Amino acid sequence: MKHNLPHKIEQQLASHIMRTGSYIEAKIVNHLKQYGLTMTQYNILEMLFRSNPSPMSVGGIKRKIPHTNSDITRLIDRLVKKKLVKRTLSAENRRKMDVVLSKTGYDMIKKLIPEIKMIMSKLYKTSIDETEAKKMMEMLERIR
Repeated sequence: MKHNLPHKIEQQLASHIMRTGSYIEAKIVNHLKQYGLTMTQYNILEMLFRSNPSPMSVGGIKRKIPHTNSDITRLIDRLVKKKLVKRTLSAENRRKMDVVLSKTGYDMIKKLIPEIKMIMSKLYKTSIDETEAKKMMEMLERIR
């Protein structure tokens, strides 16, 4: 299905999508500051939580966060320094590093996930209903 949107509408749509993404991200980033975390660090912790107890390789983490400009190895170094993750040599491949959550990291992300969900819920609760949300997700998926 091909649509020819007027150029002005295309520009406005792109602007609205980017501003909304930035607005949501700013709300989350502001909350994460009290934990001393960046958005990318949170994403890494959440990934490790989802894969727990299985470790993830640094390469696996890089593949799941391809859009970051940050060096994943340095980000993981910072998480190790904060005692939120542990890094060990892979049992299967001694050239590969495995990364897992530490007890402290596990406890922090277990607390943070519902807090982030609450922030998101507050943003949407009075703005859009379930049908609208599903339609919006479908439209955004089509853009990607």
